[in-house]
Amino acid sequence: MIKWIATDMDGTLLHSNHGISEENIRAIQHARENGVGVVVATGRIYKFACLPLKNAGLKLPVISLNGAQIHSEDGKCLLSIPLSVEQTKKIYQILNKESIYFEVYTNRALVANSRWQALKMLKTLKGNGSWFRIFSGIQHHFFNREVQFIPDFPERLEKEVIDCYKFIIFSQDPEKLESVKQKLAIVPDLAISSSSSVNLEITHRKAQKGLALETFAHMNGASLNEVMAIGDGGNDKSMLEKAGFSVAMGNAADELLKIADYVTSSNDEHGFARAVEKVLEINQCEQIHSKIR
Repeated sequence: MIKWIATDMDGTLLHSNHGISEENIRAIQHARENGVGVVVATGRIYKFACLPLKNAGLKLPVISLNGAQIHSEDGKCLLSIPLSVEQTKKIYQILNKESIYFEVYTNRALVANSRWQALKMLKTLKGNGSWFRIFSGIQHHFFNREVQFIPDFPERLEKEVIDCYKFIIFSQDPEKLESVKQKLAIVPDLAISSSSSVNLEITHRKAQKGLALETFAHMNGASLNEVMAIGDGGNDKSMLEKAGFSVAMGNAADELLKIADYVTSSNDEHGFARAVEKVLEINQCEQIHSKIR
């Protein structure tokens, strides 16, 4: 019997316009009506994870920052695993030498390393679009997300209490990302994953979706065998490997398609809702078998 469904957000629960479809909202409601809880497991910070949920009229527990934090349905922080000051400074030092754009998710703000690198990154990701499109991307990415540029950020770590949970690195050059990944390997106790082909995400080794999901399940009196996990990116792999029933989106990375127990349709085809109905069917069959036994 599945007691909990753990779902990624971007590329999974959310459609391409970053909202939750009516079909997926109804699926969540249907699951809960049948005694199956739903927990979000995302790379987003908690604040930004709550926005699409609020717009959809939903309140759910949230595993955020790839597992660095767990919040209850009412917003109480149940787990927090930041990077150490030593790890943060070393990562920052390595990335600054690489002339690559990156952001740091902290308990105070979303910190970026360089306005110029940010502009280059958005120009690259937007391709040959108009400057209006690029400017709109900048406005959405930086102003709406309240990004701060702090040149002396490493020095501030020594003077202020700042918890750093995640670095995210952007580049369309896979060789550059691989090179950076190899250089980061010298820093102890890191987990390095990605949510798309153009980024790397860095957290503490203990801050992974799979480990956080295991903790969450135990907090709620469930085993991992009683959990379904669904996702589309490399940072979802750890929770799909641990869950009793794993689901890959139709738009998922190949590494997830290879390990999933079930492949659903894409995020723009309400693949999450289809997977929920599959789980409820499995539960119903299990109930019938239990009665027979």
